Parts: sequence; C-alpha cells; structure tokens
Amino acid sequence: MPPQNAVSMAITDVAELESHLTLTLGVLIGGANLTKALGYPSQGAFRQALFRNRLPVHVFEIEGRRGRFALARDVAAWLVEKRGRSIPKVTGRQCALEGNKNPLSKFAVSQDVETIKPGVIRPRA
Repeated sequence: MPPQNAVSMAITDVAELESHLTLTLGVLIGGANLTKALGYPSQGAFRQALFRNRLPVHVFEIEGRRGRFALARDVAAWLVEKRGRSIPKVTGRQCALEGNKNPLSKFAVSQDVETIKPGVIRPRA
C-alpha cells in the first residue's frame, strides 16, 4: 500500500489535486515551490515567463512580501487541464499492433522498451 501522502497517477479531479497541494505546500504557493509546480526548470525560466506574460496561472504579489504567489486551486486546475490534453504514452507493442499508423510510432524502438518522451527510453519493467 502506498503512503497516504503519495500522489496517485490516477489524479484527474481538481479537488483531489488541490487538496494534495494544499496539504504539502499550503493554500498559497510561491518561490521555488511555485516554479516546480508549474514545471519550470529554474527560477530564471519562471522569471522569464513572468516577464513575457506567459505564466499559465494567475500570479500576484502580496504587500510586504517578496516574490509572486499563486493559489493551489489555480495550479491544480491548470495541471489537471494539461494532463487531460496530454498525449498518451505509446509503447512499441501498441505501435506494432496498430501497424505503425500511430503518429508517435517513430519514438517506439521495439516491444521490449517503453517510450516516455522523444529521446528518453527505458527498459520495460
């Protein structure tokens, strides 16, 4: 049985993810936690997205405090929305069964490996 605070890969409900984020990070998410939650590789990348007005959620400042903040609710809604529109993982076996008609078939090498993203292949467990 997994630990209670582990995030299940089956999270598709905004309320469930919001609850998890709130328990682990709090209602307000800021700093490095916000950078990681939004998937930016560094604080510099986050600042660049902020400067270009390309952040995926509404961020705001709080008087007397440094940095930008977002609500866990907004981050959870964005993550669930993105996960719903993601491209499903394709395995070599699926491509073979579909006769390589899958647009991602070029990423599947053989039936013994599992393709996560282009260029990242790991042995099947």
